[in-house]
Amino acid sequence: MNGTVHTNTSSAPAGAVSETRLAHEVAQPDPQVALPDQAPRIVTHYDPKPIPIRGFDWSAIDSSTYDGPGCPVGYGATEAQAIASLREQLEDAAEGRS
Repeated sequence: MNGTVHTNTSSAPAGAVSETRLAHEVAQPDPQVALPDQAPRIVTHYDPKPIPIRGFDWSAIDSSTYDGPGCPVGYGATEAQAIASLREQLEDAAEGRS
């Protein structure tokens, strides 16, 4: 099961950056579930645009694998939506659906 350790305030100023580290519970590991070598380290950024569309105010990247253009980036109106978008892209890439 994935757990999330989150460091951010609820009202982030423009240009704010927060980090979310995904951790795995290891108290009783499931032998059928392979854990990744390195859990994603998700970094979010709040940068509201001067347009009425809010769907791109937050972005999220996996800083442990991000290497510039072409790498997965999640976007959303909220930080949670951006993280969910990134996780979906990372899952698709891991399953070869990118």
